[in-house]
Amino acid sequence: MDSNGRDSDGTARKPDKDDKKARPSGRPADDDDGAAAFGVSFGVGAPQPADPAASGGPDVNVPSGEAASLGFDPNHGVTGNIPFADTQIPVPVGDQVVPVKAVLGLTLKGWAAVGGVVLAGLIGVSVANADDDTGPGPGTGSASETDDFSIEPTDDWGSGETEDTSDSVEPDPVADAAVGDCFYVSGDITDVEVDIESTYCGAGAFEVIDIVEGTNDLGVCDADVYSDQSVTSTVTARVLCMAYIPIDGDTAYRAQTGECVYGPNDYSSAWTTTSCDTGSFRVLERYEGQSDPNACANDAYGERSRTYAATDSYFDVTLCLQIVYPDDIGYAEQYTCMVLYEDDTFAFADSCDTANVRVVGRTSDYDASGFCDGYGWSTWSSPEFPEHSYTVCWEWYY
Repeated sequence: MDSNGRDSDGTARKPDKDDKKARPSGRPADDDDGAAAFGVSFGVGAPQPADPAASGGPDVNVPSGEAASLGFDPNHGVTGNIPFADTQIPVPVGDQVVPVKAVLGLTLKGWAAVGGVVLAGLIGVSVANADDDTGPGPGTGSASETDDFSIEPTDDWGSGETEDTSDSVEPDPVADAAVGDCFYVSGDITDVEVDIESTYCGAGAFEVIDIVEGTNDLGVCDADVYSDQSVTSTVTARVLCMAYIPIDGDTAYRAQTGECVYGPNDYSSAWTTTSCDTGSFRVLERYEGQSDPNACANDAYGERSRTYAATDSYFDVTLCLQIVYPDDIGYAEQYTCMVLYEDDTFAFADSCDTANVRVVGRTSDYDASGFCDGYGWSTWSSPEFPEHSYTVCWEWYY
């Protein structure tokens, strides 16, 4: 048998790619000889070749003979938490930051809304709940007095001086806002009134991503999957649709199931959505309203969790991820039946009857050919995520 897996008589042990049958990705084949334990090992950098010294897929070695039985070395998924920013940097409006009372309209994406929206101060407050038919209306308390402006009458032949008793009106940020502006929201989102301030577009802020003119209906933002919060004003017929910023430059926070993300190997840097190339991380599950790594199973190879924690748990997100390995052997458990093709790639077999190789062991170490002790092996890694490395040992199977 030569190094490409053929016997000396020329009989191929590896089928051509055209013989490959449709199969669900990531499914181990049934096998009565034993069940593998679960574990996690992985390693990847920016979507790039697995082997740092190579330009292609994993290194594959064809066994030249039999060897002793191997053990099994599983690792489990990596979890972490992204802390909410400790401080906010307000941006002055004129000489000072102008606080404006507001009621929030939340785009809850399947949950009941907590409240409606609108500016207070001396402008007047209206509240619209997303779970009822209440529209913006007159506010109560001090806000209800905001429409009364009066000037004391004077004698035309008098001093000409008038006494202005009108209340001073705070600026209306809804009227002045533009797409790309950011606001910081302080207070509990379940409160009727909270403070909003113009601020730097960084962690913890809300960025205006759309403005709908001619309406005070907070529901106009519901169709935008990126809108987390909507705000309107009693004196301006427009609605601001705003998106929460967990980390400056981070887009992975928005990733949905089936999409792929990537970023530095830490939990404070921004990650971004990307194509699902080898080395990226595919989103298996997305949980909103919680920042809990235990929400993810993390019981299969290449899995990890990424969590986002905000000051208000409503905006928390947990992403359950799995690395995109070069081929199926990266996900294979011990005793998994597989098909090794002519291009040295592995795929899960439909059954052990159609397999030509079987996994006999694996380790989370890269290039650990000695661990396989004469068996065939496939290895893959990346400097950026060495914890997801693997060397998988296999034998011919008939």
